[in-house]
Amino acid sequence: MAAASTKMCALLLTDVEGSTALWEKDRRGTAAALERHDAIAAATVVRHQGTLVKPRGEGDSLFCVFDRASAAVAAALDLQIAFREVPVSGGAPLRVRIAIHTGEMDAREGDYYGPAVNRCARIRSAAHGGQVLVSHAVQQLASEVLPAGSHFVDLGVHRLRDLSRPERIFQLAHPDLPSAFPPLRTLDHQVHNLPVLLTSFVGREHEVSEVLELFEKTRLLTLVGVGGTGKTRMALEVAAQVADRFSDGVCFVDLAPLRDAHLTERALLSAIQETNPDLAGTLDAALADRELLLVLDNCEHLVRATCACADRALRVSPRLKVIATSRRPFGLSGEQIYPVPPMNSPAPGSKGLVRRLFASDAGSLFLERARAVQPTFDLHSANAEDVAAVCAALDGIPLAIELAAARLRVLSPGQIRERLQDRFALLTSSASSGDERHRTLRGALDWSFDLLSEPEQVLLARLSVFRGGWSLEAAEAVCCDPEFPPPKLLDVLQGLVEASLVLYMPSESGPGRYRMLESVREYAAEKLVESPQAPTRSRHAEWCADLVRAAEAEFTGSDQARWFERIEEDLDNVRAGIAYLLESREGALGALQLVLGLRTFWIVRGHFEEARAGLLESLARAEDLDPALRARAENLLGILALLSGDLDEARLRLAGALELRRALEDWGGQAATLSNLGIVERYSFRFQEALAFFDESVRLYRRLEQPNETGYALLNLGCAYFETGQFEMAEKVYAECLSLMTRLQDQSGLSQLRANMADVRLSLDDPETAAAHILAAIHEAEACGYVQCLGDGFHALARLALYNGNTEVAAIACGAAKRVAVEGGAKPTPIEGRRAAQLRSKIVALAGEAKYRSGHEQGFGVPEKGRFQLARSLLDRLTETSDS
Repeated sequence: MAAASTKMCALLLTDVEGSTALWEKDRRGTAAALERHDAIAAATVVRHQGTLVKPRGEGDSLFCVFDRASAAVAAALDLQIAFREVPVSGGAPLRVRIAIHTGEMDAREGDYYGPAVNRCARIRSAAHGGQVLVSHAVQQLASEVLPAGSHFVDLGVHRLRDLSRPERIFQLAHPDLPSAFPPLRTLDHQVHNLPVLLTSFVGREHEVSEVLELFEKTRLLTLVGVGGTGKTRMALEVAAQVADRFSDGVCFVDLAPLRDAHLTERALLSAIQETNPDLAGTLDAALADRELLLVLDNCEHLVRATCACADRALRVSPRLKVIATSRRPFGLSGEQIYPVPPMNSPAPGSKGLVRRLFASDAGSLFLERARAVQPTFDLHSANAEDVAAVCAALDGIPLAIELAAARLRVLSPGQIRERLQDRFALLTSSASSGDERHRTLRGALDWSFDLLSEPEQVLLARLSVFRGGWSLEAAEAVCCDPEFPPPKLLDVLQGLVEASLVLYMPSESGPGRYRMLESVREYAAEKLVESPQAPTRSRHAEWCADLVRAAEAEFTGSDQARWFERIEEDLDNVRAGIAYLLESREGALGALQLVLGLRTFWIVRGHFEEARAGLLESLARAEDLDPALRARAENLLGILALLSGDLDEARLRLAGALELRRALEDWGGQAATLSNLGIVERYSFRFQEALAFFDESVRLYRRLEQPNETGYALLNLGCAYFETGQFEMAEKVYAECLSLMTRLQDQSGLSQLRANMADVRLSLDDPETAAAHILAAIHEAEACGYVQCLGDGFHALARLALYNGNTEVAAIACGAAKRVAVEGGAKPTPIEGRRAAQLRSKIVALAGEAKYRSGHEQGFGVPEKGRFQLARSLLDRLTETSDS
């Protein structure tokens, strides 16, 4: 993606005043009026050589750019005159507010960004319906070339919400426009003591909209969240937006400096008297019958005292409202809690990363704060991955992102990313002004931690052993002891949730889970090291081992899909357990058993390299290893090498495993390794040798009466028969295999089998049965997340399409198979690679390269959740083709 281009242009923004009320009052009439509004706007903007970029906000606003400020002013005049002829409910004219500003803007993919856009939006917010406001820059550029009869009226210098630099604002006057309007909706015309901010408010449009909606329904709104999430900035933004509704203004009270709860009431009274100097007496007297908005900031260390004051204020004055920020809610009746979430940020490696970073709150904040210290900084393909990784690693916490961006004075985004391993040393500020708590990430978390009770501090430290979240049952298993029984844990855990240090994530399908932001988790982990709580990590590893043992027993049964998801959910925990065990030679054996226990999971979910690395490190560290365990490890290493395309390594590992198992007279182990050696020979195109290995494996499993293992050995035997052209024998073997796997409800095995059976039926000229097998294969593979078999299913579908003469469907299916392979990370086997190449050659020969590429791109672009629907629709198309 190309970097943004900077251009100087004039920006015209509009907004229909009171549109929400108009829609509620007269839906049909408002729709008709806005249709005329859009037509007028489109024609007028074009007539004045402007560009209507796109609707913004609620859909009744316009975003237009012009090369010249004078053209924007002329367009605004024509728009207002024309809008006055558009009647809405009751016959009154459509009232539209218009603002114009000029400056440098970043033009990117047909859209515009930058401080100039924000300034114009704030000027528009200050306007009234029917009014045209322009900035000082526009007045200077357009004064000499105004439309006939027009002139500018100087409305003075105004402070605009969330902008540090005030703006001299002018009104466009003309005989055909109204001239009398109420005072501008700026901070200067509202009674308040809101602090002057030195940096702009970035993003958070969705969250602010949610808070404003809640604000309409409650008198006490508490914004809660861990330190650094931007609670204060959001409260100030909301307060500024609603300030004009309160005749007695807005009173901001910063409680952070207070240490004595008894001084809380006095602090409130002093702040109220600051905005209303004539008031005197008690808090009750000062608030009596006031139409006032109280903003109580940083209440967490004085929750009881602040809660009592807020309760009194709400009772004394029915027209008073309170917005509070706290790391804990008040717990008052009628309180509406809004947990302030982290800023949204795209995942590193995601498609269109540069564009998505610009559109995200975290990316926009990083960019703006970066430009404050390095004005030429921009997001582009060379640094987007690093910036996205930084924002993701910092959990979208605004304070942390700002501190990281400030390091661009001396570090590149890549260097910042590398140094986040010691985030608390990196994320500090040298600024001499501002709250001490917000100069470092550690300071923000110290403040929260110090406010916890001792049991809360202990539990937070213990919970830091979890990675990626945990369930209540997991917390009880790992963190409880005789001094910390389960009932106590639940109460203390609730306190940590209320303190915003632990996040609770409810689930529609079962019990919810808990997690910490990574910065909080790392901070808590430091506290665990400082405390005598070493057994917590070993208990966590034991819990991981119990989880893996339970899952291993279910991986080939009817409940396997749920257990695959269960392990995926706690995979970060299992990784942490393995890492802990590998810290000592005594624990290496346990680490090896964990890796081996996840054998089926690693294979089905495509985690080949991770499993291989875990095995090799465990084997290197373990001492006096039991031969049976080493044989299991060598066998799995052989399978992983096989799946990764290294046939020589696979043959060597499996031969070693077979030798160990024969020495141990482990007949079941021998059968498994023989089957794996057969796959190696099959992939080497030595099909007779493969048949011999598979046949011996099947005979051993039958003698041992192991139906599940027999099923997989039969599956491999059938493949060898198919590849030697013995289709009837393959079908006979597959029929027995189908009976076994259906009885065991083995979804992953069935997905492989169905794709193979489809190829057999197609070779026997039975496309209808082949189609049914293909659909079943893709359904089973998708249900259990077997990535490799999804690809097998789509390749079988492509062969069916060619059989039916439909090259377009064949190309689309090949594209879907390729997408699955890329996402899964598995290297195609030699047989799969050869068959895929044959498919491509046939499609290109019949339809041409261009049509193959077009269909392939279409299939490759189908998202994960749409694959089964794609398969069904492609099969339907084949049915329609054959019927016609």
